[in-house]
Amino acid sequence: MHLAEGITAYAAENATTERHRLTSWASSWLAIRQQAQLVLEKYLKDQEDTTNVTVLEVEVEGDNDDDDEFPLDFDE
Repeated sequence: MHLAEGITAYAAENATTERHRLTSWASSWLAIRQQAQLVLEKYLKDQEDTTNVTVLEVEVEGDNDDDDEFPLDFDE
């Protein structure tokens, strides 16, 4: 019973931390995402085939000391 309570508390705290991180990153990258959207709309407006559009990978250094990777999903 104590183990389950501890795990639940840890999961809730971790979920709160991850939500905060998502909100922070989404806010920090908002202007860049909006500008990129405008560029893509202009670039792709006359193209029927977008298979030649390449993926841009960005490496982000976090503000924590662990080497975890956090995937960013801005499709929401």
